[in-house]
Amino acid sequence: MKINENLLEEYSGIISYLIRSERHKQGLKAKCLADQTVSEATLSNIVNRTATVREDKIYHVLEKLGIRKEDIPKRIQAEHTEQETIRYYLKLSEALINSQQLEEAKKDIDFYKQNLCEYHPLYPFNQFLEGLYYLGKKEHCLAAKIFLNALDTCAKYYLNPVDNFASTCYSHLSKCKYQENDLEVALHYLEKGLSVLDESKENHKIKWFLLGNKVICMEKLGHFNQALQLVQEIWRYIDEVEFLQVKLNLYKSKANLLIKNHQLDDALQCASHGFQIAYNSPKSRYIFDFLMILGSIHLLQKDCISAEKSFKTATLIDDTMKFPRRHIDAYSFLAILYIYQQEWGKAKEVLDHAVTIGREVQDIHRLTRALIVNGNYFFFQNQLEEAIPYYEEAVMLAKENAFYHRQYHALFKLTDCNAALGNDKLFTKFSKELFYLQKKIELNREEDIYELH
Repeated sequence: MKINENLLEEYSGIISYLIRSERHKQGLKAKCLADQTVSEATLSNIVNRTATVREDKIYHVLEKLGIRKEDIPKRIQAEHTEQETIRYYLKLSEALINSQQLEEAKKDIDFYKQNLCEYHPLYPFNQFLEGLYYLGKKEHCLAAKIFLNALDTCAKYYLNPVDNFASTCYSHLSKCKYQENDLEVALHYLEKGLSVLDESKENHKIKWFLLGNKVICMEKLGHFNQALQLVQEIWRYIDEVEFLQVKLNLYKSKANLLIKNHQLDDALQCASHGFQIAYNSPKSRYIFDFLMILGSIHLLQKDCISAEKSFKTATLIDDTMKFPRRHIDAYSFLAILYIYQQEWGKAKEVLDHAVTIGREVQDIHRLTRALIVNGNYFFFQNQLEEAIPYYEEAVMLAKENAFYHRQYHALFKLTDCNAALGNDKLFTKFSKELFYLQKKIELNREEDIYELH
């Protein structure tokens, strides 16, 4: 490595680290390096890489720290080699996390947490891996805090350990908040990730994760028009989406949104295609998702035999309950079918399963639907007093988690019950709540399937 006009620019990150490191070793404050040649402001520009600085000034600062001009290439080469070795080891830790070898990965993460200084270019990457570790342990609150710390470290020291690092952190922050049912904040982080994305750099394909998860959050929050519009924009590039998980999620979202838009034939075609992709791939859990979607389409088409077969198949091929959330869906849809057929005994049995699993896994979005269907079980038998507690719980949970469309549907049924029972005060109270909630959300399409007519 020889000194040339591009050397300092190409390795500006290493130069910045060398200055910080040498200053720290010698116990010098930044102002100690400032003189008539290099001001404190210029020194800040060199270290933080916030403005272009003449090479002679950079050499001057390095020489004041005891690094001779002729030794600079050798020092840069040595530091570059060391950082690339550390980067390789950190990538190995990431591979361990992705393979669920969490505790083995944690050993290396803890080692570098102790042995890298905060301003080291790869320190935020190690923080990111620690966040991934806790995300894998399902400690979502702690994981989110660590991802935010990684972003703060980058901002404090003007670091960028890998291209599009901030977008990647925001993507995982969104996952944490999604798992905590905080969908508004999850959506906010996805939008932040997209806003700082640089598609001209490496790791730009994180864009598809951000966009795919944005559709999911928008759909769950009831922003159906915007979600469908976004899916249609993405669909022009669907063949460019290399990540199977993202592609399957997009097929799921598009099919669900087409159902909500009453385009059942298009939804069936989309879901059938998605099912075939899932069937031919190792992503087996998506088979259950597409069985739910296909079954719900058959349900709406009053093809009761095909609907029942779809939902029952989903439960049978997951008899070990590896994917309990999908069982909530299957049992809820089966209950809707059995209520429509007035098979009350069968309906109650599957509803009990749906609500029990929903409470166990704390999937509030699915649980609220199961509660509404449970209310419907009693409502359609004219047992209104028994229906009310289920609707009330659904309203409470939906309101707490910003599932406004589900809140509206449960509240409507609750209002209906109180009207029929002659509870005028409660009828008036709930009617006012419905009015203000209706002003808040779009109600030009049904949010989900709760009953058949």
